[in-house]
Amino acid sequence: PVENISDILRLAEAYDQELPAPPPALEMPHGDQIAGWLDHTQLKPEATPAHIRTLCSEAREYHFAAACINSANTPLAASLLAGSGVQVCSTVGFPLGAMLSSVKVFETLACLESGATEIDMVLNVGALKGGIYELVFSDIQAVVEAAHARDVVREPLHVANAGLAGPCLHEAGEKPYADEGVDGGDG
Repeated sequence: PVENISDILRLAEAYDQELPAPPPALEMPHGDQIAGWLDHTQLKPEATPAHIRTLCSEAREYHFAAACINSANTPLAASLLAGSGVQVCSTVGFPLGAMLSSVKVFETLACLESGATEIDMVLNVGALKGGIYELVFSDIQAVVEAAHARDVVREPLHVANAGLAGPCLHEAGEKPYADEGVDGGDG
């Protein structure tokens, strides 16, 4: 069983070994190449089709890596970005992550069917903060397996560098998870 964050990290490293080798390192981008390393995002709940059209137009024009949108906007974004080389990144479990894994899997599959080429998932922060690491791991695993079955997972999952010590996971006066052995990453 998964007892703590160290177990999750060990499982993530073991899972890393099952995936294909990562692609060769890329050269550092310069000037207008930087956009190709960034996602252009519109995740406001009040985003209208006009907002999504603007987002996708800008993503095409500036050659962003992906346009990241809420799952309901996936079909529109996919149609607007077809053939552009810009990935359609749909969010799953956004914004709270506090839903059943089966719902996230359903949403993942629906997004992929609607044209998503990348999935960003919000994990169950309450389970993480509550120390229910097995639930956190199985939640991530369920979505990754659904995406992997559709050939969407192309890079290893790096839980240790997912920014788990970030400010979104702790309240005022609470210690971040770095004290529990989680590497907060660079940002």
